[in-house]
Amino acid sequence: MKFILISMMLAQPMTYADKATCQIAADALNQIEVEAVCIPAGIQDQSAADQMLDHMHKMIKRLEKMKIDLEGTK
Repeated sequence: MKFILISMMLAQPMTYADKATCQIAADALNQIEVEAVCIPAGIQDQSAADQMLDHMHKMIKRLEKMKIDLEGTK
């Protein structure tokens, strides 16, 4: 999940790949007495192709789990 760093110092909120990285930036700003906070980024709209690939990836994961579960019952 991506996180957004919000601060009055920044004209555009910065987006970070994870909470830990965002928190490092927020802590650095807080040390110079600039209030900053990290919040989870909203889900961005995906193109139809990205949605299809995402659904296929989830389906493959479910099928792999089903295969492992079936092998465990034998």
